[in-house]
Amino acid sequence: MKFLIAIFVVLLGAGALWWGTQKGQDVVQVSKFDKTSWSDEDKIYDTPHLRVAMVEALMNDHLSKGMSRAAVEDIIGAPTDTPYFADHDMVYWLGDEKSGFGIDSLWLVLDLDANGLVNDIQLLTD
Repeated sequence: MKFLIAIFVVLLGAGALWWGTQKGQDVVQVSKFDKTSWSDEDKIYDTPHLRVAMVEALMNDHLSKGMSRAAVEDIIGAPTDTPYFADHDMVYWLGDEKSGFGIDSLWLVLDLDANGLVNDIQLLTD
């Protein structure tokens, strides 16, 4: 009986690992940020999530500390209307996190200083 339970646990683990790697293949490989795709309301919630694929290029090439809120919104639009991360100034939903299982959502979070300029940029999961 213990042998059957052990086999079941191994098969269950292997199945979960396989499913996780298959789900991970849903990530689009995008090497650059595209403002039109980022803002396309019809595609934001489609999988694979384009915003997840673009966020690294966005953060490296387009967002920086010291930018004004207006400059950020000119690039990526208004923040997502959400109660998540209410202690941050600007929050953008990106899609399912990049891990194989994608249980949580990935968010781009920006904080502003007293002058209204970006002083922190982070990726967080809920």
